[in-house]
Amino acid sequence: TVFATAEDGTRPILTGVLVETGEGMLNMVALDGYRVALRKSDIESQLSDKVVIPGKTLNEINRIMDGGEDEKVQISLTDNHALFTVNNTKLVSRLLEGEFINYNQIIPKEFKSRIKIETKQLLDSIERASLLGKEGRNNLVKFTITDEKMIINSNSELGNVHEEIEIELEGDDLQIAFNSRYFIEALRVVDDDVIYLEFTTNLSPGIIKPISNDNTIHLILPVRLASY
Repeated sequence: TVFATAEDGTRPILTGVLVETGEGMLNMVALDGYRVALRKSDIESQLSDKVVIPGKTLNEINRIMDGGEDEKVQISLTDNHALFTVNNTKLVSRLLEGEFINYNQIIPKEFKSRIKIETKQLLDSIERASLLGKEGRNNLVKFTITDEKMIINSNSELGNVHEEIEIELEGDDLQIAFNSRYFIEALRVVDDDVIYLEFTTNLSPGIIKPISNDNTIHLILPVRLASY
């Protein structure tokens, strides 16, 4: 989730990741005002706590870990610090102070449009559509969603991109636009081969979640469509 932390220090609390524990569960939440990344995991603890760990610390933990599936991280907390033990390495970090945003109030509970789509196919299409936008003035992708397909468009001063993907749609047709970088970064960390995209309106947040479980949720705010 650390990729969704704020990059500037205007609101220091958002440069960190909220870590919540309780009843054998661990929730990790990051948000920057434009997106939310939530990941839930089972842990070997029944203690309840809530702290905010700097994103730079978690990036360092990721660097230390060797990527093994059974690799575990032990976390010990005090009032002001967190101690991480990974393999034979220990890392101490100061916790961030402040009130984290109530993310549960941000995540929609209902949807009017739900798409079932292959993760890699969507990621590849958005990456291709964003190639021109990265050097152009905008980095937007527009989704036009109908019963059997989703059209992905990207327009910039360098050219236009048009892609079509077969989908399964439950609910209403929709046109909506997003910052392509936010979608790409979320899709790259999704483990499932197939995902749901859920929408309410073209001005409401879009949700990315795996179809197999609700342990991972990505929320992204749309960009208002004008003459695009």
